Amino acid sequence: MKTLFVGIKSCGKGTQAKLLSKKLNIPHISSGDIFRGIDTSSPLGKKIRSYIDNGNYVPDDLVIELVSKELSKDKYKNGFILDGFPRTIAQAKAFNKKHKFNHIIYIKISKKEGVHRASGRWTCSNKKCGAIYNVNTSPKPKVVGICDKCGAKLYQRKDETKEATTKRINKDIKELNPMLELYKNQNIAIEINGEKSIEEVHKEILDKLKINK
Repeated sequence: MKTLFVGIKSCGKGTQAKLLSKKLNIPHISSGDIFRGIDTSSPLGKKIRSYIDNGNYVPDDLVIELVSKELSKDKYKNGFILDGFPRTIAQAKAFNKKHKFNHIIYIKISKKEGVHRASGRWTCSNKKCGAIYNVNTSPKPKVVGICDKCGAKLYQRKDETKEATTKRINKDIKELNPMLELYKNQNIAIEINGEKSIEEVHKEILDKLKINK
């Protein structure tokens, strides 16, 4: 089974992808995992790293080549669960030429909920700890602004403020809508209510995929 999880920032697609991976014993891979594992000694790795190091977007053709190379590994021969890529209509169309998904699972939450979840993240300033909290959801720190684990101060990253997350989510929505239309036309898109509990969302996914719990 080849499955893709999509949705705006903080919809929970990564969490749900991991739960389904564990349930079905099918490997889960995110675009972040693939980028972190780049072999910088290879020609492809050097090209991609040069874009990242200069703060530029990696061109779609290089990203697709990188993801396709990862998915060609033997461990994915029986399927995979992917999240974070493709994220644009251009990437989806190009990726479709090499890989065909069985299901696209769209974890739907409102823009308001996405901003609420994403803008609540605070991180421990102690780099050796690095614990992450969420003052709007969970886990919340026991003492406001202080890490439960090491007692260091918490801080909010610039890309996780309400203003920054609103901008990111607006971009997500703009990119996601045409991609969803593509997969809906292929009759492989499944919409899931992502504003329920993690357990309830997981159950709905299993129900719609007709997987025994």
